[in-house]
Amino acid sequence: MKHKLLVILLAVTLPIMAGCGMPKVSGKVTFPDGAPLTTGTIFFEADQHTYQATIHRDGSFNMGVLRDGEGIPPGTYRVFVQAVSQESMAAHDENPDAPLVYLTDRKYASPRTSDIVYTIESTTRNISIVVSPPAE
Repeated sequence: MKHKLLVILLAVTLPIMAGCGMPKVSGKVTFPDGAPLTTGTIFFEADQHTYQATIHRDGSFNMGVLRDGEGIPPGTYRVFVQAVSQESMAAHDENPDAPLVYLTDRKYASPRTSDIVYTIESTTRNISIVVSPPAE
């Protein structure tokens, strides 16, 4: 009897749980001229939860909770992007006083200063994030 009850319970709950997945959010980070940001990490932060994805050479990313492409919960997020040149990162690793060279305007490097807000809905799939280049 317990076995039959377990089978019935699984038959009812598994389809429901399968439909409650998080949206598989992918996108592209570009500059206003359409050129892609070719490296870095993009973050979506809401309610003290932060989700991140690697930005690939073509500017694309696949958002995930624990790993790229897994999806994130629907909600409104503060979006920020951390992208620095590899050369400046290597110099900074050797000497913490060496300056980092940001590949975008520095305001995007922190959730406190980024002005990008994006709402992820259950139907959200492919998004576009536009960032400004660093100030001269």
